[in-house]
Amino acid sequence: MLGDKPHQSLAQLAKIHGPLMSLQLGRVTTIVASSPDTAREILQKHDKVLSDRHVPAAAQVLDIHKFTIPALPVGSRWRNLRKVCNSYIFTTQRLDMNQDLRRVKVLGLLEGVRRHAAERPGEALDVGKAVFKASLNALSSTILSMDLADEEEEEKSSGTAREFKELVRELLGEIGKPNLGDYFPVVARLDLQGIQRRSEGHLRKILNWFGWVIDQRRRDLKSESYVSTNDMLDTLLAMGDTDHDSKHEEAAATMDPLCIKYLFLVRLTLHQL
Repeated sequence: MLGDKPHQSLAQLAKIHGPLMSLQLGRVTTIVASSPDTAREILQKHDKVLSDRHVPAAAQVLDIHKFTIPALPVGSRWRNLRKVCNSYIFTTQRLDMNQDLRRVKVLGLLEGVRRHAAERPGEALDVGKAVFKASLNALSSTILSMDLADEEEEEKSSGTAREFKELVRELLGEIGKPNLGDYFPVVARLDLQGIQRRSEGHLRKILNWFGWVIDQRRRDLKSESYVSTNDMLDTLLAMGDTDHDSKHEEAAATMDPLCIKYLFLVRLTLHQL
């Protein structure tokens, strides 16, 4: 019914059945909103009723769905994680602090365009790729003080940045594949297509990569010569060493090392969707 271009198939169905549809995909009930007004109703007025969502089997490996805001049901952990994001990470003050960093990345993008025009006159430039690289570097610098899409940074980090990008690409590919276990949960444990097994392998490597970055930063923090970058990693690590008022104490306690890894994973992978 959906074919290999589900977005087009759903658009055609919406012309017949209206902008709000309920589809039964195997054993999973799926709500489809096909107009801006309907999506606004769901996200703004009925978000609590429709906030719980089906989590693909591939996104449940290593209990990732228990530590990430997009997959968690509304509850104490979800509220605490959202409070951490709103109070410590995505505040207006922090966004203003990163304004100069974003400006540097934009200037770097423009310089790259000029250099391409000078060195390769007449050759087309992949603007989408260049913009993606600049925005990914701005994001990863804000989170980890590291350019994930920079060749020099990749060489300096012994290829770990390059490896991370490949692992994320492979993980997203597995999660995005049609999986029998998602539509018929009774066979999910059998992993007939091997999607969960491959996803778990990719995810373990990604978490190990984050562990390497976090351990390196912890060692740096112990050095008297270390100058804080005030990035997201510094902020989250400092939360465990700082006294908080009762309003934020429970939220701060939520940020254990595993939760930090998953928070970074979601923030960086959403950029690549």
